[in-house]
Amino acid sequence: NDSRFHVHLHSVPEFHKEMATSHFCLGVSGRGGGWGRRITLGALHGCIPVVIMDNCSMALEELLPWQHMAVFVPEARIPDLGTILEGVLKDTARMERMRRELGAQRFSPAELQKVKCDTWRSEAAVTSARHVAL
Repeated sequence: NDSRFHVHLHSVPEFHKEMATSHFCLGVSGRGGGWGRRITLGALHGCIPVVIMDNCSMALEELLPWQHMAVFVPEARIPDLGTILEGVLKDTARMERMRRELGAQRFSPAELQKVKCDTWRSEAAVTSARHVAL
């Protein structure tokens, strides 16, 4: 129940707008699939992916430098998530680098066909809106 975060358990009409106006888009494990899809969509909208999952593989990790354009939070640190993201948000140089890295990723269809995609799971798409102070 942290007012700094918007949690959606189902699709919302403003899904793309939410992602485009968020600093961070969180990926959490769960049922139903789709967490990787939502993180990728968030990244395409300029939303910094936050991965909350131990020992996971990222989509297209053979091509994309996820370690430079996402925040990885161990599951044991979930209680500290707000503080962690506040720290990242205050580090303007890091935020700029991650956004630049997100914007720099462009691949041809031929390159993408060479990559093995993993399956992903999720129960919720979670975003922290940019207009909400952390």
